[in-house]
Amino acid sequence: MRLLLVRHGHTSSNTLSALDTAFPGAPLDETGQVQAQALVSTLGEQGLLETISSLWVSPLLRARQSIAPLEQALGQQAQVREGLREVRAGDLEMAQDPAAIGCWTDTTRSWMVGRTRCRLPGSPEDGAQTLARFDAVVEEIWQKTAAQDPGGTALLLAHGTVLRLWTAQRAAAATGATSAWIAEHPMGNTALSGVEGSPQEGWFLAGWNDGEWVPRP
Repeated sequence: MRLLLVRHGHTSSNTLSALDTAFPGAPLDETGQVQAQALVSTLGEQGLLETISSLWVSPLLRARQSIAPLEQALGQQAQVREGLREVRAGDLEMAQDPAAIGCWTDTTRSWMVGRTRCRLPGSPEDGAQTLARFDAVVEEIWQKTAAQDPGGTALLLAHGTVLRLWTAQRAAAATGATSAWIAEHPMGNTALSGVEGSPQEGWFLAGWNDGEWVPRP
């Protein structure tokens, strides 16, 4: 199975560098709305749009708004799953100061390289728990996609940090892109990455962040 990974479009919280992780979160700003519309064309130009059999999305507003043009283009309704929401900032919610941003970065990047037992202050989840709830959704996606077509394609639209965490821990090692490299290379807004495989056999990273990394021939 191929799983396309997309980050949501731009928001005012991105401009402010605010740790916006609670529900519902900021909506897309004007730039983000343009990005969401352009995503349809990008997928079409790459020959991917017509291959997508299902859409999956975080419940946060910016994610729902980002996937809406794809829902319209494909005539599909995205499956909304709580497990795809962003890493929860806890007491750091909406913080913008350097100390808070540093705590967020140091903690989540330690998760990405396998040290998952620490947690952000006041957050209900550590890294292992965050990975587990994301894994559960990926397992569901695989089961439903494989039942229709083992070689099918699904698209998952979520958030930058949780997408890096999952990819670093589940797909990077098999392909030569180290978890530490993924940790240091965030996805841009509406950027596209992809993995191939299954929960049982493992995932192969097929591309990261609009081609910033691709497998060597």
